[in-house]
Amino acid sequence: MLRNIVQSLIVLLFFIQSIKAQINVPENPLANLQKYHPRLLLKSFDEFDDLNKKALTDEFIMDCRKNILLNADSILSAPVCKYEIPDGLRLLTMSRLVLNRTYVLSMAYRLTKNKKYAERLWKDLLSASQFPDWNPYHFLDDAEMTHAFAIGYDWLFDVWNTDQKKVIKQAILDKGLSRGLLYYDKLVPDKGMIVNFPLSNSNWNSVCNAGMSMGALAIADEEPLVASKIIKNALKSIPLALEAFAPDGGFAEGPGYWSYSMKYNVALMASLESALGTDFGLSEMPGLSVTGNFVLAMSGATGYPYTYADAWLEKVDNPVLFWLSKKYNNPLYFSYLKSVSTKSVLDMIWYNPHSQQNSIPLDNSFSKINVASLRSAWNDKNAWFVGIKGGYNQDNHSHLDLGSFILERNDIRWFTDFGAESYNVPSYFDKNKTRWTYYRVRAEGHNTLVINPDQNPDQNLFGRAPITFFKSENNKSFAILDLKDAYTGKVLSAQRGFALINKNHVVIQDEIRTEKPSELFWFAHTPAIISLSKNGKSATLKKDGKFLKVELISPANAKFEIMEPKLLPSSIQSEGNDKNAGFKKLSIHLTNVIEATITVAISDKGGSKNKVVVKPLSKW
Repeated sequence: MLRNIVQSLIVLLFFIQSIKAQINVPENPLANLQKYHPRLLLKSFDEFDDLNKKALTDEFIMDCRKNILLNADSILSAPVCKYEIPDGLRLLTMSRLVLNRTYVLSMAYRLTKNKKYAERLWKDLLSASQFPDWNPYHFLDDAEMTHAFAIGYDWLFDVWNTDQKKVIKQAILDKGLSRGLLYYDKLVPDKGMIVNFPLSNSNWNSVCNAGMSMGALAIADEEPLVASKIIKNALKSIPLALEAFAPDGGFAEGPGYWSYSMKYNVALMASLESALGTDFGLSEMPGLSVTGNFVLAMSGATGYPYTYADAWLEKVDNPVLFWLSKKYNNPLYFSYLKSVSTKSVLDMIWYNPHSQQNSIPLDNSFSKINVASLRSAWNDKNAWFVGIKGGYNQDNHSHLDLGSFILERNDIRWFTDFGAESYNVPSYFDKNKTRWTYYRVRAEGHNTLVINPDQNPDQNLFGRAPITFFKSENNKSFAILDLKDAYTGKVLSAQRGFALINKNHVVIQDEIRTEKPSELFWFAHTPAIISLSKNGKSATLKKDGKFLKVELISPANAKFEIMEPKLLPSSIQSEGNDKNAGFKKLSIHLTNVIEATITVAISDKGGSKNKVVVKPLSKW
């Protein structure tokens, strides 16, 4: 374990040094500051007027305008924000409420010039400015509130009177930037923070650096010394977060946190560009130009992403895909987002129609984070889709899910990943012990193997599962994972292969050699009704009037069983686990295993059109 920690630190230090060489942090980053407002995301008030003009001829912009004004009108009578930390840790819900209202009400005013929207926003900004703090202990809360105040100050600068400007600016300084400087200057004790964001390579780095930078840029002409210090520190820190997308755009925290992280990465880069005329090379860092591919590739035919790690089942409808499409001239991102867009303020700003089209392959693998996907077609809700999870069990927000998968067919996610447990269960983020007792985090709560279950974590906490082979062809696409490290001390070798064959069936095959006679479980979680054949060799899944056939090809002595999605009796019976209502667990249970090949074929109701023959993974 110590060796893994040391290796990780060495890798992190190497990236820090390599990143420093890529990003040139000038002595005076504000040298080319645009002196007037707005300067965040947009460069003039005329750009807001242009959006009104575009709404006359562009249906999408027109729909955005209508949606924004409807939302703004609904806010007018809503209660004013108040200081609430309901779970004893996070002000984040309130920060995000103020942030959303700031964008919506500011844009509503700019589109209509109706002062009722600015007056309503002022009530929230005044209330939040009077909070005792913005919860710097959980600094995401502080950063998102600073982001809100920055936009409110900048976009409505010509609306606020002198006293209002003073209140907003002082709140940015006292409750936002001054707290951020304590982090940058290493003056926050370990007990005074959840995450030391300047040295983190997680989404915290992106959110906190962007929030601080936008606050600094909003008042940079009035407070140049503070603003310059913030920007210089952010430019030194943010590459650690952006490096996570190298080399091919994959993001270890999963599509959900990809969306959160990229929301702030793009807000930062776009604000630097609009306010200073440059993003100092951040947008040129490896992987960013193709990172939209990751979201598309890891989203199923249903449109929902693979919810691995701490995630929730939500479509990735992030406006940054419009920004990425324009920045890197990739029409595919534009086409995808337009089909799922919620028509928000940032959708309206970054919308940039493309006439040309492009595509990415049907099958995709992301080398550094070791996840992959196989599919039979794009733009077909009935297509086959398999999401495959390798990677590293110590990645931020990771679960013990090496070897897990999801599967879709006929617009149904037949085998699913539950994603996150509630963040408010006791010690959910305690990686020393408690986190690994929750069902949704354990291997038994995923669609993978469990070997010799007991009260310990059911995969190696520092386990890695590389994709050792990946191939995409018309009639057969497949990926093979090496799971030996996931089951250290239990197996001599462990491989799992996934194949999509003839675009009409999927084969999942495990080849296991254990260190001693062992107990082994094969699990797959489904929302479908499961019916087993008399001999237990096949299972028929039914959901929404549709069917899926699952056949157990080998070993000969095995059969399917149906289990509840809950902790095994041998596991620590932790409290607070979701009941996972509406789901069952298709399972295979083997005992005295020394060597086994488990082959499962999945097809439409009639079974695979071609007989599945067991072949060693080495012959795939």
